[in-house]
Amino acid sequence: MKQNGFSYDYVNAVEMPPAEMPAALSEGRIAGYVVAEPFGAQSVVHGNGKVLYQEDDLWKDAIDCALVLRTEFINEQQTAAEEFVNAYVDAGLKAEEGHEETNQIIQDYLDVDDEVLDLSLEWISYDDLKINQDSYTELREYIIEMGLSENPPTYDEFVDNSLFDKAMGSNE
Repeated sequence: MKQNGFSYDYVNAVEMPPAEMPAALSEGRIAGYVVAEPFGAQSVVHGNGKVLYQEDDLWKDAIDCALVLRTEFINEQQTAAEEFVNAYVDAGLKAEEGHEETNQIIQDYLDVDDEVLDLSLEWISYDDLKINQDSYTELREYIIEMGLSENPPTYDEFVDNSLFDKAMGSNE
C-alpha cells in the first residue's frame, strides 16, 4: 500500500483465523487477504481468488514465519533445544528437495487436497530459515509506522540465530 501511496487506514483490516479466509473471500465477507500457505492456494485452486503479488514481488527477503523458543527453554534444556532446531532445519532442507515422503508428511498436517498442496509447495521456500537483521528491522519499523506496536523488540532483543547457525553448519 505504501508503495502505491495509500495509508494503512485505507483498508479495513480484519483479523481472522487463516483457515476462515478462503471461505470469507468466496462469500464476499472480505475483498482479499494476506496469509501463509496453504490458505492462499485454496482460494486459487477453488476459483475464488487470484494471486495479485507474491511476497518477493513486494518485499525482498520479507519475514513471513519465524520459529520462536522461550529463552528459559533454551537455557534450561540446551540439548533439547539444539536437537529441536537441528530437526527443524533438517526438515526444511528435506521439504525444499520436494520428496514424495515429505509431501505426504506435510499433507498429514495440512489436510488439503493434492492440487492445493502442490500449488502451496510451489510458492513455499525452506531454504533460508534464519531471521535476517535488515528484514527484521524493516518489519519493526513497519509495525511502528502502522501503529500496531509503539515499541516492538529490537533485533538484538528478540533474535538469536546461534542455534540455527550451529544446525546449518552441521547440515551444509
